Amino acid sequence: MGKQPEQSPSKSIGSLDSLLWPWAAMQSTIDSYFWWLDQGFGSPYKRDEAVLPWTTPNKIMLELSSVRLRDFSRSRAGTPAIVCAPYALHGALIADFAAGHSIVEALQSQGLDRVYVIDWRSASSDMRFLSIDSYLADLNVAIDEIGSPVDLIGLCQGGWMSLIYAARFPEKVQRARGRSRRYLHRVRAFSDGCACVESRLQRICKW
Repeated sequence: MGKQPEQSPSKSIGSLDSLLWPWAAMQSTIDSYFWWLDQGFGSPYKRDEAVLPWTTPNKIMLELSSVRLRDFSRSRAGTPAIVCAPYALHGALIADFAAGHSIVEALQSQGLDRVYVIDWRSASSDMRFLSIDSYLADLNVAIDEIGSPVDLIGLCQGGWMSLIYAARFPEKVQRARGRSRRYLHRVRAFSDGCACVESRLQRICKW
């Protein structure tokens, strides 16, 4: 009877690794979780702190459970323009990221003096029961604080949020425009005096 070939040590180790990978993956997940806690990301006191400063001077006009309303206005003349920022993955800072890369800056350069940004708070455990209606309710309070009618400019998720709001409260929205990677939605004029604003928004929002 012939002698059976011996299995090389490297093949034995490879077989062992293929059996142990679930435990290795679990260990990696646990290590990542503790690193996340060490960085303070699990703390409710740090979840809303911006890592980078805002480019354009602003002040917090209103704070609600799901949102901060940031006021970039230079005067109180004209129709308010509200940038409804994304509320997941991206922060609202994407609307005013840097000089030359700022939607707020672009709006002001086109003569819009009343500019606001909806700065959604990062989700936390105490917000787990909030629904889309909760976010819409806070957006409604913010717009009432500013005074309607307003022009809504939605970015990504803020685009469909703006459209839902415009459909629910058409009397409070003069124009709504949303842009995402796959679609561009527009809500048409509610009054004859909006043609000038529509022209400005078309020029500004061609990104």
